[in-house]
Amino acid sequence: MGDVNVKSSTFAPDLKEKTNPTHMNKISYALGMGIGQQLKGMGIEDFSVQDFTQSITDVLTDAATAMTHREAQQLLNEYFDRRAREQAQDAIAEGKAFLEANATREGVVTTKSGLQYEVLKEGTGSNADINFLYINMLHDAGLEAFPVGLRLRTRGHLPLTHASLKYLSTFVVGIQLNDSTLAYMDASAEDGYLNVLPAKLLVERARTFRKGQSGQWVNLLSASGSREVTTIQAAVSQEGIVSGRRVTMMQGQAAANTRKRWRLATDSLEMLQQMQSDADMEIADYQQESRHDFSPKMRESVSFTKQFDAADDLIYLNPLVFTPMGKSPFAAATRDLPVEFPYSQQEQVNVVLTLPEGWQVEEIPKPVTLQMDGISARVVCLQNGQTLTARYSL
Repeated sequence: MGDVNVKSSTFAPDLKEKTNPTHMNKISYALGMGIGQQLKGMGIEDFSVQDFTQSITDVLTDAATAMTHREAQQLLNEYFDRRAREQAQDAIAEGKAFLEANATREGVVTTKSGLQYEVLKEGTGSNADINFLYINMLHDAGLEAFPVGLRLRTRGHLPLTHASLKYLSTFVVGIQLNDSTLAYMDASAEDGYLNVLPAKLLVERARTFRKGQSGQWVNLLSASGSREVTTIQAAVSQEGIVSGRRVTMMQGQAAANTRKRWRLATDSLEMLQQMQSDADMEIADYQQESRHDFSPKMRESVSFTKQFDAADDLIYLNPLVFTPMGKSPFAAATRDLPVEFPYSQQEQVNVVLTLPEGWQVEEIPKPVTLQMDGISARVVCLQNGQTLTARYSL
């Protein structure tokens, strides 16, 4: 049998001369290995080991640090927020490039929402079938995607004490944008986008299913939302006619809902007539932006005239011109539980009205604020000369 060569271990660069490292030397080195592995896994470029070591030394020896703990935390938050945004944009750009290239393949069909599919065999299927195809497409694009199982809102909440898989009725697609950010999508929703899901899918408890990993509960409701900002600039005539332009910027569910209404309308003329009837106005011009884009945003612009009651030398005017949320959102043919707003909503209306020359405001509404069960609404009206401004927020 030949000789056995034994080579002594080296635990750290500054321990080369020590033949019998103490137990704490090993512990210290092990801690450094753990921190080093974490830093390496974070992929931080241009990392300064010297500054990192100096900061540890300063803290452990109670020496004066180069910045306060608050400054350090703020600096780290800004850095990692910026990295998350950059990584998310990179992932979206990669997916977009893949979809653009894939759209040129023979047999691939692209819908108005941007969804692509290829009919391999004619048949029928559910949204789960389409989402499986979408997951495979994202995998081909190099993105991490997986099913997120859930129970439809119309079937009630998942039992907290026995949330068995048998209660899950469908699933959506989960997409890992970066180390800490997940996005969700339903490929069968024609008007959807990232985190813009049909209301029946917006549940507080959904389950991720990943290969080689344990599942986790996620909140689809908190990931979704709706925002609508409307600006109205108009003039009031002595006859009580308000003429002007209303511009509405929609994002998230608000944009998806508007796209859906137009998609389901028989024709554009019928849709405009319905808008005129609902708002009691006459439309002179109507324009849209991004209605057919695969985007979370949409813009709507309307030139209008609206008649208010006028008698003798009085005009009875609604300073908001149009009534926000004119219809109850809970009115439905069937009463499905839970009866609540299916997602967070933000609505804001800013109005600037020019009054007729020589006319004065006799009575102006006082500011009103309402708050209840997580809902807050506020209306404020102000007058400056012949200009009347109003603001509504929900």
